[in-house]
Amino acid sequence: MHIPLKVEDIASYLAATGWERDHRGWRGASFWQRPGDYEVLVPARDGMGDGDRRIREILRCLSAVEDRPAGDIALEIARPQLDKLLFRTFPADHDSGYTSLVSGVQTLQGVRNILSMATRTVVQGPHFAFAGRPPGAVGEILRAAELGPSRVGSYIVETRVAADATARAPGGEEVGGRAVVVQMFEAVSAAQAAVRADDPAAFDETVTAGVSADLCKALSDLCGSGRNEPFEITFRWARAQPLDVPSHVVAFPGTAGSLLQSAAGRLRGLNAFGPATVTGVVEGLYDDAAGDDRWRIKVRGKLRTEQVERSRRAVWVRLADQAAYDRAITAHRERRVITVAGDLSSTTGRVELVPGQRFEL
Repeated sequence: MHIPLKVEDIASYLAATGWERDHRGWRGASFWQRPGDYEVLVPARDGMGDGDRRIREILRCLSAVEDRPAGDIALEIARPQLDKLLFRTFPADHDSGYTSLVSGVQTLQGVRNILSMATRTVVQGPHFAFAGRPPGAVGEILRAAELGPSRVGSYIVETRVAADATARAPGGEEVGGRAVVVQMFEAVSAAQAAVRADDPAAFDETVTAGVSADLCKALSDLCGSGRNEPFEITFRWARAQPLDVPSHVVAFPGTAGSLLQSAAGRLRGLNAFGPATVTGVVEGLYDDAAGDDRWRIKVRGKLRTEQVERSRRAVWVRLADQAAYDRAITAHRERRVITVAGDLSSTTGRVELVPGQRFEL
């Protein structure tokens, strides 16, 4: 299959994968170099007479550098708007690229549920455990996500989500594909840190990052039918929407499966409580004027509790009245830093901060 490639997409791919542009040029074309004595010549513009030949040479070189088929690389170059997720499992006693039917179905179910839980967290806020039917936005994001073929290299499931994909929350707010994948990254990273602590109690402080009993169960589904195999999740961000967080591999050991299941059981029996303070910028505004779920904001910044201090958390805050909500709207519009102090609560099911008297701009 011939995949037409644009010069600007080739250049953005090279820049994102560690190539450096040389100051030299040749008739408008640009030289790009990579350690290991690799060099490619990118045409000056689309439609050049020798453009197709130059692009084939570039793909051959990239295939050698990355040790993967040129067709896969061409497809990635041509889709700069896609966030990519690689779920890599390590099934024992199977050839590379294969797994048992039971483990394969379980892995796909885990991938589906991890994406579902990230979407629910974006729409409904963090929960110890979700209950009831998921909002329609979950189905919309799942339909927008694409599942690719398995790759050689243990058993790898590739999923991609357009960063500009959108769904509608029950209140009418837009839910973006990028927001869902970022939420997934933050929750999975927090779960990884808790696994390293080797104690189910370490998961108690990860709920505000989007870790739930449901997410822990979904992650454990990647550990094989015996829940005793390692796995990795790779996050590759769309080049069309650069992120300040680099592409990243989040790895879990073979011992993670049983710990994640224990954490899932523990989280289902917990409630949020205790004083907390968040300082950051207002990332989202939510007001269901037709219902009871009013005057909520999402603040991204530094969360302090009696136990921990986390620097990158999106904290849901329930404000007391319209006046406070109007002040939050102003802070959101002007990108001003706010501080909210109060108590954590999960009486509504959602883990949120209920302010006391402090709401500072």
